[in-house]
Amino acid sequence: MHWFNGKTIDMTFHLPRYRYLPERPVALLSTVFAAVLLMSTGTAHAQDEDQQSLKLGDADLYPSVRLSYVSNDNVYLTSDDVESATGTRLQPELLFRADKRNLAFKIDYQGDYGIYSNDDLDYDDHALVLSTDAEFGVRRRGNASLEFFRSHYDLGTEQTSGVGKALGEEARYQDVKMNASFTYGAKDAQGNVEAGLFYRDRNFDALYDGTVDLTTDDDHTLVRPYGQFSYRLSADTRALFELRYGQYDFPVDRRDRNQITLLTGFSINENRKFSGHAEFGLTRADYYNNVNRKDRTLFVTEGALIYRPTSFAVFKLGFSRELRNTDDVQNTVQDVIDELRLTWNHEWSSRVSSRSNLGWRRVSRDCPRATSNTVAAGVELGVKVRRWVEVGAGVSGQSKESDVCAGEPAADDDHDRILGSVFVRLTL
Repeated sequence: MHWFNGKTIDMTFHLPRYRYLPERPVALLSTVFAAVLLMSTGTAHAQDEDQQSLKLGDADLYPSVRLSYVSNDNVYLTSDDVESATGTRLQPELLFRADKRNLAFKIDYQGDYGIYSNDDLDYDDHALVLSTDAEFGVRRRGNASLEFFRSHYDLGTEQTSGVGKALGEEARYQDVKMNASFTYGAKDAQGNVEAGLFYRDRNFDALYDGTVDLTTDDDHTLVRPYGQFSYRLSADTRALFELRYGQYDFPVDRRDRNQITLLTGFSINENRKFSGHAEFGLTRADYYNNVNRKDRTLFVTEGALIYRPTSFAVFKLGFSRELRNTDDVQNTVQDVIDELRLTWNHEWSSRVSSRSNLGWRRVSRDCPRATSNTVAAGVELGVKVRRWVEVGAGVSGQSKESDVCAGEPAADDDHDRILGSVFVRLTL
């Protein structure tokens, strides 16, 4: 799920299980919790609870497609000389589910194609996720997933921050992620033990600023084994204790690091008004190939909590704090990313629903690189004119402000932006 990425905030707020929370990328980018915070009203829906499927034997296929007309009043995220654009987004999705006895299998494809009046904004993104859950008896369970992504960061964010208009090209990348885990212990046992391995490989397309490739040093791999012990506190609540060890490998050795993270927290089953998880702890980063870069110990957190006061309303709170690599050789102190996300989804009737959210993101840096704060908010209203046809509209806005370091010019990527959209979505 992408709670925050370089393009959008997902209005449906997909909730990942805590063990699948991705390690955020560590260069000028991040996956699910980093990037410059943007708000979009044209995001893809998750599978609706009442969505019909196409039966394929014991399996189900859920197709859907969303077509949006969007407006953007600040294409390059600049503080002055602002340019606007309009465009069309096409977002198809095919979700395949097959459950048989103690084995569950899922394949999910999501596409996102954008064509705009300003060609600099055109893109085509793709995501393919394959996952399986298996039970090998009462006490043994396994999970595996394989994910492929082709995506981009919006102009004016990440590598193109402050230079989006001059470049006229987005930063594009490919991700391959693999995760496998094994859990021992009955689901209602006092204690459960889980061990797993996460792997990610990220590669960027070349992005030249004159003769310099802005992304060549941002390619990286991450290998992260982890272990977790959970202790049952009540019928629906477990205490969590987790240990992670991550090894990050970049083309430039000075950016390599080993990182050990110790977390504790809790998880709540999804069968009550409250559900979700929260974890808190310490992470220690060791830059073993760079004597000029300080090792760093940081308080970190990650969580996703859900509150369902009624059957037709849900509030979701996501939060994170993380350490992020920088490529600034002269700055030996790393960025700290704090993020907070709140969404409210409400079904006002069997036909009318709304999706609202509010987000805040702070990137803490030492001068001469300025600390920045970004706030975003948006609302989307949908009306089902038929069971399989939904139409709607949305609006969102965001604002970014940066501190000013003594003797340094003001940041050139501070901005305000308003996005609007109207859409139609088709399902079975």
